[in-house]
Amino acid sequence: MTNQLRSDDVCVGDLLSGLHLYEIPAFQRDYSWSEQHGQRLLDDVVAACDIARQSSEPLPFFLGTMLFVDSDEPDSSVRSALVVDGQQRLITLTILISVLRDQVAAQHTHQLHAHIAILTQADPYEFDVFHVRPRAADARCLERSIQRRGATRLPRGKADLKPANEAQRRMESVRVLFSKRIKNYSVPRRLQIATFLLERCRALVLWAPDFDYAYRMFLSINKPGQPLSDEDIVLAEVVGPLGVTQRRRYETVIAQMSRYREPQKKGRRQDKTFFTHLALAQKWARSDRMISL
Repeated sequence: MTNQLRSDDVCVGDLLSGLHLYEIPAFQRDYSWSEQHGQRLLDDVVAACDIARQSSEPLPFFLGTMLFVDSDEPDSSVRSALVVDGQQRLITLTILISVLRDQVAAQHTHQLHAHIAILTQADPYEFDVFHVRPRAADARCLERSIQRRGATRLPRGKADLKPANEAQRRMESVRVLFSKRIKNYSVPRRLQIATFLLERCRALVLWAPDFDYAYRMFLSINKPGQPLSDEDIVLAEVVGPLGVTQRRRYETVIAQMSRYREPQKKGRRQDKTFFTHLALAQKWARSDRMISL
């Protein structure tokens, strides 16, 4: 592995293809894009697609910069990468392509699914392996309700399709938005949008040789954006440099931490764990009525 930063100018179709797997590490923030973010992305893609149709030399549509760390499992047949910056766009693009896949003509479904799944199993009872893998707490929801073939059209009454946390509720709201919008287009128009998204929408991908390098780069990229919380920094500093096996041991713990940060429904009681006591101590530390000893 080289010690230098590498960059690739790639289209979405190449980014989400072949044996590329993008893993959202446990220390990353939750998926936080709202319907407004999804609406803006789809509006921008559709507008750029319309402009390209009228132009003799259509320009690509730029989706911004994404920052990844190469896998520390070099012997794996799948090229796995940790996502340091670009989680929101990767998951939202996955949702949009999945919705388009489920609403185009049948002969184009497999072609679009190849940009959702790394390995498509011939046996319908075997599970596909997907290009984008969110944190462990959300991976099952994204797979069952969005990534599997036909999943975006399933009725939402089934218990296993119901969102279990705020990140999953946001994914579901973006799916609903995309589904309603795409249904308003003709079938040929849906394929046209999908083709433009995969072939003409591009991202600048930065490949860092290790997490420390990526983290310093991320601080530079993130500076004008949403400020990092103390928790973001601690998780990145402590969990980020660990090996892949050690990182996965912490996923359940970090997922539990995230759950206890969410507001609870009125009248609902949380189980008492280390994290409830930690949250209470944090409230004490921020209280103006704290007694000085």
